Amino acid sequence: MMGKNEYARLTKLQNRAEKALIIGRPYQEVVLVLEELAREAPEGSEFHLFAHQRLAELCLEHNPWQSALHLKRLMRVGVNDDSVYALMGLCQTLLGNYHSAVAAYRRALELAPDNPWYHHNLGHLLDVGMGRAENGEKHLRIAYGLESQDSEIASSFAHCLARLGRLAEAQSIAKRAVRVSPYNKEHRALLAWIERGAPADGYCVSTAKAGLDKADLRTNRAVD
Repeated sequence: MMGKNEYARLTKLQNRAEKALIIGRPYQEVVLVLEELAREAPEGSEFHLFAHQRLAELCLEHNPWQSALHLKRLMRVGVNDDSVYALMGLCQTLLGNYHSAVAAYRRALELAPDNPWYHHNLGHLLDVGMGRAENGEKHLRIAYGLESQDSEIASSFAHCLARLGRLAEAQSIAKRAVRVSPYNKEHRALLAWIERGAPADGYCVSTAKAGLDKADLRTNRAVD
């Protein structure tokens, strides 16, 4: 059990980190404060969990391997949160460890089965990363049913359908993605590819496109 002085010191460190995050201090400055908190806080304490969760989020784009280590620390002390597994899915996708990413997203979906972004990222990874469009289609259809107005979900679903040869449905959904985001060059390129009959060598899409273009990382959105 923490003493009064230790609790006060750790609270002060956490407050420093929170303030730095809110006002947008430089990445390395925030990381140093959080790393100090992670070192000083007892394992499993609220301060320890806060530090490793925020470090995982911050490191995701700069250093996904380091981010994964922070997430493993959380899992090791028994954290069973869907957002932790979704972040792990993104980390493993960026590292090219697609089987591990699939497992992480499946676990996130066990904890939050109606999250459209977990279904989206899982389906997109199965389609593009692993070449298993027939398995990805189920998850992308669920995601589209839950969040049909999101152009990223629509475009991923359209891509998967085109890969499966269902061009009429793919074209209809790709057109919706373009209507929702008319200035998105990738969506327009996808539609043009589908209208050409979806030739095998005619279009390239990023496996890890989901989530990383959002300021909050959209961990409640996610790739199985």
